[in-house]
Amino acid sequence: MVHPRVALSGYQTATARGWGLNGDIAVPGDYDGDGTVDLAVFRPANGGWYILTSSTGFTTSTFRSWGLAGDVPVEMDFDADGLTDLVVFRPATGVWHILKSSSGFVTFDTPHGASRVTVPIPRRP
Repeated sequence: MVHPRVALSGYQTATARGWGLNGDIAVPGDYDGDGTVDLAVFRPANGGWYILTSSTGFTTSTFRSWGLAGDVPVEMDFDADGLTDLVVFRPATGVWHILKSSSGFVTFDTPHGASRVTVPIPRRP
């Protein structure tokens, strides 16, 4: 998704931001609900999500611990509230772990029935 200011400039300007470390997995999405994509990475080394929010002009970040080494982060709005949820698929068990944005990221769901061959497919806008 292109930032609106870049589109309004006739694609003549761009912004580059460093966010994340070697080994992090990019999981961009609208985590703060302002309609603009936030910069987010999942760090498999510690199961942490590092989110740099667009609503603060990309000056404020949030950390949430949700996942384990070997988990696969997936960008999706599982609870259909318009915000990106923290979702990991755990290949070792075939279970999805979903931390819901609609609960302020305090309620989680682990739907069962997935098999070890299930492959997560991210929802794209």
